[in-house]
Amino acid sequence: MASQCAPPLPPRPRATAPFLLGHAPPHARPPRCAALTPSVLAATRPCFLASTRVLLRPQSEEAPASCSWSPSDPLLCASPASALLVAWRRRHSPAMGCKACDKPKPNYRKGLWSLEEDQKLRDYILLHGHGCWSALPMKAGTNVKIAAIPSSVVVLTSETFDSIVLDEFYAPWCGHCKHLAPIYEKLASVFKQDDSVVIANLDADKHTDLAKKYGVSSFPTLKFFPKGNKAGEDYDGGRDLDDFVKFINEKCGTSRDPKGHLTSEARLVPSLNPLVKEFLNAVDDKRKEVLSKIEEDVAKLSGSAAKHGNIYVTAAKKIMDKGSDYTKKETERLHRMLEKIPSSHSRSC
Repeated sequence: MASQCAPPLPPRPRATAPFLLGHAPPHARPPRCAALTPSVLAATRPCFLASTRVLLRPQSEEAPASCSWSPSDPLLCASPASALLVAWRRRHSPAMGCKACDKPKPNYRKGLWSLEEDQKLRDYILLHGHGCWSALPMKAGTNVKIAAIPSSVVVLTSETFDSIVLDEFYAPWCGHCKHLAPIYEKLASVFKQDDSVVIANLDADKHTDLAKKYGVSSFPTLKFFPKGNKAGEDYDGGRDLDDFVKFINEKCGTSRDPKGHLTSEARLVPSLNPLVKEFLNAVDDKRKEVLSKIEEDVAKLSGSAAKHGNIYVTAAKKIMDKGSDYTKKETERLHRMLEKIPSSHSRSC
């Protein structure tokens, strides 16, 4: 399968070099996906900020209020977090990278962030971070919580694994998994209204028992689990959203487009079409017999097809009760309702 990551080799031992702000050993580094806000960084000890440079505020009152980083201090770009902070620094700090700037360089010290600065950086991270930051708080002298971004992807555990349709086995360190993540999130959003379809992922590093059970050795690995078959089927198709949506529609009997809208084939059950034609062409005495055949075929359906098949049965019964003109009258009634919708919206505005 293309675009997969093999498990990483054990890291080679190396000498511990001094960090930007102290001499913290490697195990003392903070996670790169911690919730980074000025409040957190200002309260964190310097030795814990090896991969993202601590943010500084001017000590001098004469310095520009928006210039919150030292232009002379180095800033690591070894992680997505620090790269994003560089982008913020260049955009919002007038003294950053300005060789022709003749303003005196202010003195800087740690801490003392304003609420406005805190909110601006938080919004910038959430907008441009692309999922690099976790919504969990990082305890570093203060407990800062950021509201979690809603996700339609179900996070699996060993206990919830048996109820899922499409599973992604991933590893947090895998670059291909990170590239697939936004596409997979869109796929889950497309089918979030379909109860019979569940899009989920599983951390194979954390749940090694399930990864071993299903022979997962590279990442990302995608498996389709139809109802009643937990052996799973390997997904070897394309990794674009269109490919995923087409696959789910074919396997689950759904009718969604990549935007999550119902297609023109929605709620249609092609296998019932011959019986429907026979029912409409039959005389009243024969229709009851054909209706029984439709009910038998619908009973064999599953998932969304079974739900849509029941609509066929209900419509057939109403035609028998109210006559052949029922469908024509019902269609005209629905058209009249649709024609009223735009005018009611314009009045409400």
